[in-house]
Amino acid sequence: RIALACTFASVCVKLLDCQSVLLLLHGATCSGKSTLQKFCASVWANPRKNKFIRSARSSDCNITAWAMFLGGIPICLDELHARSKKVDQLLMTIAEGVEPGKYEKITDFSTSSCLLLTAEGSLLSNGSNPGLENRLLEIEILPEMLQGIDINQVVRSCSRNFGVAGRKFMSGLKNKDTEELDARFWAIKDAVAKAGFYESGKKVDEYYGHVDKEL
Repeated sequence: RIALACTFASVCVKLLDCQSVLLLLHGATCSGKSTLQKFCASVWANPRKNKFIRSARSSDCNITAWAMFLGGIPICLDELHARSKKVDQLLMTIAEGVEPGKYEKITDFSTSSCLLLTAEGSLLSNGSNPGLENRLLEIEILPEMLQGIDINQVVRSCSRNFGVAGRKFMSGLKNKDTEELDARFWAIKDAVAKAGFYESGKKVDEYYGHVDKEL
């Protein structure tokens, strides 16, 4: 649910003038993190590798240009652990909106998008960019989370049916008043602030119950 929320919320970042979120799904090989990323990516486009989901092995210029092309649709990067260069600055550049530079002659828009990422381990360390630490939400994907789910069937279904949910979501946004959306956003943010930060070990359902109560 959190990953899907991030996927839909990306197109609202610029509309609501709020900070984007970086969501990292990390875990061991075959834990299901890439499958979850494909499921979320299918909201907007073909989730196959090198279609909508891009490899983090690509160059910074390639990834940045792709982010600019998407213009607010979430950026999905796979295998961040495979990069030889530090990823902090690249992620912050995309999350904050691409600055004018070598691309200014071919486009006049920038991007401020949510990022849906996968890696084998955490990105946070003692030397992490403070801005990245404030925006990055990490979820460890454990094999038991996907027990009873036919992963191959999920992948096949996403590869054949994609892009519908995103179009319907955008159609719904067109019929919404911006002030109404803005008011709803701040109401949720205030409710989360009053409920306090989620503490590891607590039941997630109980925490969301506190947020709903504040709303």
